[in-house]
Formats: sequence, structure tokens, C-alpha cells
Amino acid sequence: MKAHTASKPVKPDFKRNHLLQFLLVFYLALWAALAISPLDRSDWLLENLLVFVFVGGLAATYHRFPLSDLSYILIALFLALHAVGAHYTYAKVPLGFWLKDAFDLSRNHFDRIVHFSFGLQLGYPIRETLLRVIKTSQRWIFFWRSRSCWRGVACLNYLNRGWRRSSALSSARPILAHRGIIGTRRTIPPPRSSARGRVSLA
Repeated sequence: MKAHTASKPVKPDFKRNHLLQFLLVFYLALWAALAISPLDRSDWLLENLLVFVFVGGLAATYHRFPLSDLSYILIALFLALHAVGAHYTYAKVPLGFWLKDAFDLSRNHFDRIVHFSFGLQLGYPIRETLLRVIKTSQRWIFFWRSRSCWRGVACLNYLNRGWRRSSALSSARPILAHRGIIGTRRTIPPPRSSARGRVSLA
């Protein structure tokens, strides 16, 4: 079973593509298992809004615009990390707590791991898509459009998170505070007056 990259032409053949079948079964089984009793059902639903749209778009465009096996592998890995984070509301992922204790970190940084994986693992599928859509020999044009497309996809993710915070801020405040996105207000005590500094006017 060989994995194809973007350098070779891709032909849609799901029945013979055992790698793609394995990735689909793996992700669906993981997603279904993590969909059972998440820590916060409303947060889990909001985390999966873009997943439903993204996976549905990949399935709908598979016959007309299939990606390479390497792109599907990277997408499946990112979606698997996101499924784990959505189940534990990102703030309570056990792996993040283990890293926190092992490296003496200030908080659970699993959300930042997934943010880093977003650019690392989805950069190749975005590049492959643009290579097949944009036909240009000028590398700086391709680089600029690739960067703009990647930032646009990332912006959709942050808009989704911003909508979540505005629509359910009361329930999300402990999670966001734990991630370090928002802080808690601290009451500053008034300055103490010194008895030595008082001047009697009598």
C-alpha cells in the first residue's frame, strides 16, 4: 500500500484505496468514541461545527477534486487531535496535564499544540489545492496566495471561537481563563496612609 503525494496525478478510487478507507474508519471510530459523554456537550458541539462543514466538503468534492494520500493522512491526524481536544474542552486533556507536570509549565498547553499542528499538518493540503487551482510560474505570487489562504482558514477557526465566547461567555469563562485567553480581575487594595506623613494643622 503506497501513499501518493501531490507530485503525482490523483484519481478518485475509494474502493481500491485501502489507506483512505483505513483513515476514514479510524477517524469515525475515534470521533464516535469521543462523542460519548464529553465534559461539556455544548462546547463539544461548537467545537465540531467547522468539522462537520470541512469533512462534508471533502466528501462532496472527492470525485471532482480528490487530494493526495499524504494530504488525507495529515488531515486525519489534525482532526484526531481536534477530536481529543473537543472531548476534554482542550483545557482538561490528560496529555496536556502530563506535559505540564513533566516540563513545569504554567498551564495545560494542549490547545497550543493543536494550533501548531494546524499550520504544520494543514499547510500541505492547502499547498496542494492551490498548486492545482493556481497555475503560475512566479513563486512569489503562489507563496502570497498560499499564505493568504492559510490565514483565511485560520481566521474562520478563530471567528468560530469568538462567536462561542460571545454567545456562551458565562459557561466558557472558566475554560478560557484556564487556557490563559482571558484573565481574572484582581482587586488592587487602596494605598495605606502613613501616620508619619500626616501633618496636624491645629
